Amino acid sequence: MMGHGTPWSRRVWGFWFVLSLCLLSSSVMARPDEAPAEAGPHLGVLHYAGRVINFGCLAFILYYLVVRVGRLPDALQTQREELLREMEEARQQKEAAEAKWQEVQARLQGLSDELERMRQAAEADARQEAERILAEATAEVERLKRLAEEEIRRAAAFARAEVQAYVATTVARMVEGLLRAHLTPEDHVRLIEASLGKLAETFDSGRRG
Repeated sequence: MMGHGTPWSRRVWGFWFVLSLCLLSSSVMARPDEAPAEAGPHLGVLHYAGRVINFGCLAFILYYLVVRVGRLPDALQTQREELLREMEEARQQKEAAEAKWQEVQARLQGLSDELERMRQAAEADARQEAERILAEATAEVERLKRLAEEEIRRAAAFARAEVQAYVATTVARMVEGLLRAHLTPEDHVRLIEASLGKLAETFDSGRRG
């Protein structure tokens, strides 16, 4: 505890204090007649009083060292323990910060991996969507092509029917005109055969088209 010494340290410092007082008292009291020979009795008293004052000062200094400074080892020990405790707390905080940093790094790495997976998945979805759109467009083109071909065939059939009707009408009119012109039977046969031949050619050309 700060400010209180252990019993052992107090005993040690007390021993040194008593020993120092004994040495000082012996040095002060043993030779009170050490005043200079030429000095009078008043100077001898002053000399003795000065030694007593010096003794008192030294005693006070020793007391201060024992009572005040004697507590320094315990205070230093307490300070050392406090410093060690703070160092331990700092070490624990550093370890906690490093662990937190490692956790953040791991989360960032996981986030980076997740973003990479999302990017690859998005690219795969985009490719699939493009392929689907291309397939649908190709199918639509084929459907329109078939519809156009069917429409062309229908238009060709209609045109052939129109031509055939026109030829038939023309032949009928020609036959009617020939009959009215009093042609011979041989002429009638030739004209009819010619008309039938043209009609047959028209049908043949329509089938090939």
